[in-house]
Amino acid sequence: MTDLIEILSEDRGRLSGKRLLFVHAHPDDETLQTGTLIATLTENNAVVDLITCTRGEQGEVVSGVLPDNITEEDLVLARKTELSDACAKLGIHRRFFLGEYPARTRGKQPREYKDSGMRWIREGMAGPDENTGADSLTKSDFDEAVADLMAAIEELSPCAVISYDAGGSYNHPDHVRTHEIAKKACADLDVTFYEIASEPGQGGFVYFDFSDKLPKLREALGFYRTQLTVCEDHVRHVGGNTEEFHTEIGIR
Repeated sequence: MTDLIEILSEDRGRLSGKRLLFVHAHPDDETLQTGTLIATLTENNAVVDLITCTRGEQGEVVSGVLPDNITEEDLVLARKTELSDACAKLGIHRRFFLGEYPARTRGKQPREYKDSGMRWIREGMAGPDENTGADSLTKSDFDEAVADLMAAIEELSPCAVISYDAGGSYNHPDHVRTHEIAKKACADLDVTFYEIASEPGQGGFVYFDFSDKLPKLREALGFYRTQLTVCEDHVRHVGGNTEEFHTEIGIR
């Protein structure tokens, strides 16, 4: 593929027909972290697909949005609906979960990679949950997860894959593992891999201002009613922490 950074810098019309695959950890990450980039790509007629590694089972729920006695099955159904609606708003072509066709090694039964959970170890920095399950993304066999993503890449034939950098946004264990899986799968298949900067102004990245896509970002985030609240210039997460809209995105 002609360099994505070059295309974004010089002539976005050349995005037309390019196939790109985003790999994210949980429902909402594709919108929170890369929504304005995805909207830019799809509005320039790129074909964007998405692999989401887990279903966000461990995420907290905004009070009053779902019944207090909701089951995990019901929560997952809500997460899937939110994900589908946000993807439609951003113009994502197809979306899949890791462990399900086409993101599953041929001949193996489908499986689910569970949300690993997290805990805050200091402001803005996550660490592993003490009760992470054996079937979680971070405790599942790494090579199996890589093989599953490789199967998706071979089936979907993207010219490039885009995911987190090694910092995993804020060091969320699932984000870090998703970075590792995507990087290894791309290296093994010799497919171009792009990383998204975890921190604003982080060195080694080329930054793009996608603030013209803020209205669409706000609409897409609005579908995630169980996970966050869209405010005037930021989102508020369940725990009360806030996050500014990602309109300037670093890529390398």
